[in-house]
Amino acid sequence: QISRLQSGQVSPNKNSINSPSSAIIKHEKNTNSIKYSITVDTSKARTNLDVVRLCLRELRWKESSSDTTLHSDIYWHASSYHEGNTDFALSTGRVNKFPGMNDLLRKVHLSRLLNNMRLLFPNEYDFYPRTWFLPEQNQQFKDDIRYIHQLDKKCNRQLTTFIVKPSGGSQGE
Repeated sequence: QISRLQSGQVSPNKNSINSPSSAIIKHEKNTNSIKYSITVDTSKARTNLDVVRLCLRELRWKESSSDTTLHSDIYWHASSYHEGNTDFALSTGRVNKFPGMNDLLRKVHLSRLLNNMRLLFPNEYDFYPRTWFLPEQNQQFKDDIRYIHQLDKKCNRQLTTFIVKPSGGSQGE
């Protein structure tokens, strides 16, 4: 059981003192306590650096620079981290990305995966808008638009708007 102590720090119960993440949290053992300040290497944060810094201040964590990179607990990458990257091979720190994450960042690939899951589990995968792939689903898209707009008119609603996203590019580029 983990209880919240203060912003950004938790204390595990006596059975989890030897947990893998125990090095980067505040421990409470009897009356003695060990404080450890988490450090985050933001040298690769780029576009989200301002938000990361805001979070670091709120959590009372420390920002580290690239010259201390092997001594950070977390390595923050803004866009991608490749599994074969050996920059941090000697470090015990964690990276804020997980293996295969780059595949999920690609809109078309992620949408295809979600659509496949929606076919298998329609009730569980109803949390994102319907998606069509153009030009291969152009006719189905036209038919669906016609049907959706008919429902809109029948219910006296404003016509549904559809958003087109190109498969390439990101962050408005």
